[in-house]
Amino acid sequence: MNVCKWIRTLALLAVFAVAGAAQVKNVAVVETEVDVDASSGASAGITSAEARLVTTELRREAVKNLPPDRYNIMTTETVMSQGSAVLEECADENCVITLGNIIGADYIVRGIISKLRDKFTLAVEIYETEDGNLVGSATPVRSENIEELVEKAAASCAEMYEKFVKTQSARQKRAMYAFEVSADPADGGSVVRNPDREEYAAGSKVNVLAAPENGYVFTGWSGAVVDTANPITVTMDSVKTLTAHFALQQEIESERALAAAPPKKARMKIGAGVGGVFANNLGGGRGWKAGETLNIPYSGVGWYVYIDFKYIELLIGRSSGGGRWEASAALDQEDLPDMQRSGASYGLFFKAPIYLNKMRIFPLFGVELEWVNTVTNIRGAVPEPKMELSTFTLLTKAGVGVDYELFKILYARAEALYGVGYDSYIGEVASKVDYRGSFSGKPSHGLTVRVGVGVRLK
Repeated sequence: MNVCKWIRTLALLAVFAVAGAAQVKNVAVVETEVDVDASSGASAGITSAEARLVTTELRREAVKNLPPDRYNIMTTETVMSQGSAVLEECADENCVITLGNIIGADYIVRGIISKLRDKFTLAVEIYETEDGNLVGSATPVRSENIEELVEKAAASCAEMYEKFVKTQSARQKRAMYAFEVSADPADGGSVVRNPDREEYAAGSKVNVLAAPENGYVFTGWSGAVVDTANPITVTMDSVKTLTAHFALQQEIESERALAAAPPKKARMKIGAGVGGVFANNLGGGRGWKAGETLNIPYSGVGWYVYIDFKYIELLIGRSSGGGRWEASAALDQEDLPDMQRSGASYGLFFKAPIYLNKMRIFPLFGVELEWVNTVTNIRGAVPEPKMELSTFTLLTKAGVGVDYELFKILYARAEALYGVGYDSYIGEVASKVDYRGSFSGKPSHGLTVRVGVGVRLK
């Protein structure tokens, strides 16, 4: 430890050395209680003013006989302002002890006046607030009037206080406790005690300072005290151990910088995908002949562009492909036409991403709108007439997607979704099957697979 650190340590110890040297106990003299006549059960006949006269004498004797460097006699105002409600309900010593805890007194002095036949009797007792033990009592005094009772009480209380001081001094000298301190890590710093002893008397105060070495900082105490204050004061009421913890200053600064760093914002990615498989089963609500139903299986490829927020994905794409119309066996399959289909799709999806190292898995759920134009050539007719359908499809889709980080800003993406929806379309057919009519709508379903590459913009 360098000279500057020693100077700082000694200065801090000097500041709290005065506080450690003083071990003053608070003594509260409560209002004197008036008992009832032991034979008749009647009131002792003491007025409030006379009872206060006795209380004043008990407090005066406490001030005269208790050493001021070890005992502080609490004022009447303090006792009454903080504990008057308790005193009004006092029936035994337990509530007096409760009062002592409320007002912060270490010892409680109380007097009890009773009347037997024609004489008043005054008994005075001292209780320790912490454990409720009776630690002192005066020889009861008797008199026919309050004035004489007060005079006798003075001598009796002086004797009681003298015995009390001797008893408590002997008690404190007998109780000694060990106090061990340590540093963690050992080369991170040292622990300084004031006073520095192997054992301490019960109730004594020990001031403790953690002094870190160069490159280390103090992080807190464990053991008898769990705190981050430095220095601290420890009251010796049992055997105690205390450990000062230190950490490298560089590590602490790194942790603070990390904690102060703003949270990462949800990064947006935009990318263009190529490829895809579309297998939406499209069909008409009416058939080539009465009662027959017509379906249009379709598959194709396309491209799409997506804008990806953390929990939302926006999509726009185009696809094209073909297929052959289908119907029941009642129709001649040779009469059914082929068709070509192309159109645009727009989607809005919600997701809940899960991060696994460089991979991100995100369940998807949302809606997709398709606006498609279907062109069908009726085979067998000369010239071959065409049927055109303008189809508007609303699909609810659910599935899963995966992003994999190729480079810092480049991602590979794959998505698979299954959709269920409804097609609305119209068209007109003229062919050798002698049918003219308008298509209305039919439920639709199918699988969509999309692959692509994404670039993170921010």
